[in-house]
Amino acid sequence: MRVLRCFAVLFVLFATRASFAQENCSTVLVADGVDFSMLKGGAVGSDLEPLNLDEDGDGIPDRSNEPSPDENGAPTLGWTLEDFDASDWEVAPSGFGYGDRLDIIGTVLDDMEESYVSVYLRHTFEIENLAGINSMAFNMDYDDSFVAYINGVEVARRNLEGSPPPFNELAGTNHESTGAFESIPLLDIDSLEEGENILAIQVHNTTWSSSDLHLRIEVIANPDDGLECPSGMACSQDGITGEIMLNWTNQDGGYEAIQVWRNGEMIEENIGGDQEMYIDDSPLSGEITYAIVAVDPAAACAECEPIECTMIIFDEADILVAPGDEWSFLTGAAGGPDPEWTSADFDDIEWELGPTSIGYGDDDDATVIEDMRNSYVAIYARKVVQLELAAIESLVLSCAVDDGFVAYFNGEEIGRFNVAEGEVNNDTTAITANPQGEPVDPDYVPVEIAVPGDLLVEGNNVIAISVHNATLNSSDLTFVPTLIQIPSGKGGGPGPGAGDLFLRGDVDDNGFVNLTDAVSLLLYLFQQGNEPSCLDSTDIDDNGFLNLTDGVSLLNHLFRAGPAPQPPGFLECGEDPTEDTLGDCTSSGCAEEG
Repeated sequence: MRVLRCFAVLFVLFATRASFAQENCSTVLVADGVDFSMLKGGAVGSDLEPLNLDEDGDGIPDRSNEPSPDENGAPTLGWTLEDFDASDWEVAPSGFGYGDRLDIIGTVLDDMEESYVSVYLRHTFEIENLAGINSMAFNMDYDDSFVAYINGVEVARRNLEGSPPPFNELAGTNHESTGAFESIPLLDIDSLEEGENILAIQVHNTTWSSSDLHLRIEVIANPDDGLECPSGMACSQDGITGEIMLNWTNQDGGYEAIQVWRNGEMIEENIGGDQEMYIDDSPLSGEITYAIVAVDPAAACAECEPIECTMIIFDEADILVAPGDEWSFLTGAAGGPDPEWTSADFDDIEWELGPTSIGYGDDDDATVIEDMRNSYVAIYARKVVQLELAAIESLVLSCAVDDGFVAYFNGEEIGRFNVAEGEVNNDTTAITANPQGEPVDPDYVPVEIAVPGDLLVEGNNVIAISVHNATLNSSDLTFVPTLIQIPSGKGGGPGPGAGDLFLRGDVDDNGFVNLTDAVSLLLYLFQQGNEPSCLDSTDIDDNGFLNLTDGVSLLNHLFRAGPAPQPPGFLECGEDPTEDTLGDCTSSGCAEEG
């Protein structure tokens, strides 16, 4: 279950769950990235090799390069049938190919060029209600040709001759992959069966020396039927009023009705079919799941599956430090603080006092620092917080900041945002401007840092934060910190343990990390993407939370030489070194290693 924490003025986070339509609605039967049984089409090294090998000269082929040859070694469709034994075939994740688009495929065929021209694939998929399927289509991206079968019956073909084509048949024309799916209607679905079905595909190149091959595929039932469902659900809590706001995006035209549910109970039967926002002005506290359901009796799919948002809604007592609370602060005009300023026993009696937000330039600050622009780039803030450890499961520092900050707890650094690694002093600037650090910005996402449990002490604790502008002449500065305790019993799951073994960054759980993982993570956070099977693998920066920063960090590493994901990752499986509330999980590939 995804757990979101929303706890200050206009702190906006996003949560959606994959929305699968009910029977008679568009449904993904075979998803991109699932495992197929795979056989390379007679990797013989030359198109001059004979189709049938009769080494003893008795006129009967001793063996054939076909996956299911007849008595003369000629191709048959036996390999496409349910009772065919493919136990000795390799099992590998889709898509398949070599030469290009390696970032979006699951299996690289780096031995194919000059060696073989075809690949045979099999996958078993389930149909629970055959009567609810009236049409099917492939979402496919291919290079160069293929023939596809369901339960031994041909359902689609492009650029390939032969019935069935032999293993060494060359594609008739060149067809380049585009990187995007093309919809290909299936010609015949009469072979479908209730229960298990066999999808079989043979993929061929135009030449033995072809520089590339590509196949990615999804199988969709009822691709054009049903109700287009809402997407992009977002949840936020106003830290002053406590109201919960739900936002989502409808398809064109709206619906007959939209229902609102809370923890499995309908609280609004119909807020109107065109509404894209709902405010709960009497929210409950604790772990709460909101859901909206679009309904339109005129559509083939009368009702969408819910899209959901799960939040932990805190009582006022759980917010230990709120926006507007008073902090001790020192400006950079003084030349920087004493080196011991982050420690609990430092005396800040000489520092100024003021409520947050502390800053200048936006007309939204409670404490305005009027002399900062063109004079200095850093300010320093401290606050003492009293803790009762028995009542606390964990602490989270959430901060609105423009431009960057470094945070300390009881003298130890707990994290930084938009400030380069290394020593921090009065001249340290933020890496870049961060206009999205303003709570009023529509793209605002708070920076969240989990406070390590071993730093907490009973009684007085000190939070110390240095805030940095990107340039001396920056037009503004914003600093709005919030400290939240997660009370015992409200966490989202246990910490690390013996059963925790995963590869950080492997969002789609296929054993390696590439662009597909970053895309899967962003789709999960902001669209209708599937929930990862191992949430810990998506926490790229290992701070205990899933947000936009994780997706951006992974993309930066893959394509801009940014820092690698935190251990365990991203080359070896391992246990999570940091206690968090994302729960234990074991990735499929790591389980096999273990």
